[in-house]
Amino acid sequence: EIINSTIAQNETVGDFSPGGGVSLNTGTLNVIQSTLSGNRTIGADSHGGGISAELGSLRLVQSTVTANVEGQTSSATGGGIYCTSHTVAVHNTIIAGNTDASSATDSAPDLSLISSHAGPGSVRSSLIGRSNGSCLTTTTGTSPDNLGNFVGGSTAATTLDARLNPLRSNGGRTLTHAPRGDSLVIARGSAVLAVNTGGQPLTVDQRAEAPILRSRGNSVDIG
Repeated sequence: EIINSTIAQNETVGDFSPGGGVSLNTGTLNVIQSTLSGNRTIGADSHGGGISAELGSLRLVQSTVTANVEGQTSSATGGGIYCTSHTVAVHNTIIAGNTDASSATDSAPDLSLISSHAGPGSVRSSLIGRSNGSCLTTTTGTSPDNLGNFVGGSTAATTLDARLNPLRSNGGRTLTHAPRGDSLVIARGSAVLAVNTGGQPLTVDQRAEAPILRSRGNSVDIG
C-alpha cells in the first residue's frame, strides 16, 4: 500500500520500462491519500508516466496524479496512469494536468483505461482532465456525470483544469498540491467512498498530522 505519501520527480529511462512513479505487475496496489507528481517515462513502449498497472488490481482513493509525463512520441501511452489491470477503482481522485507525448491515435494524457477490464463504476467522484483513452464521457460545466465524475474533453482546448497550486509544503510531512479556492474538487467528492482498505472513514487528508478536516457533511474534497 501507498498511504499518505508523495512520489515525485522520478523517471524510467530504458525501453520497456513502464511506470515513472510506480509500476504494478502483480498483486494489489492501494494508493490512499497520496500524490504522484512530476514523474516520467522516456523509453519506447514505456507506458504510464505516473503509474503503470498492467496486471493485478489497482485502487486509488482521495489521491492526486498530476504533472506526470509519458515522454515517448510513439508506442506508449498514459501520461498519468496506464492501466490494463482487471480490477480498477478510482474514487475521489484527481488525474489531471499530465502529458502524453505519443502521436498515436490512442494517446491518453491523463488516464489510459481498457474498457473491457474496467467494470461499470470503476471511476467515481473523481476529476479527469482529458477524456481520451479513459473510456469516460466528457461532462459539461460544473455538473458531474451520474457517478459524480468531472471529465474534460479530448482536446487541449477542452481540458478540464483541476486548478491546483504547485507541489509544496501545505502542512504535514509530505509535499502536496493544494486546490485553489475556485477548484471544482472542493467538497465535490463522496464521503461514502472516502474509506481506507479496512473500510474505515478517512476524516483528514494526506497531511495526516495536520488537524485539517476534509469532510464536509456528506461530501469531501476530491484528491
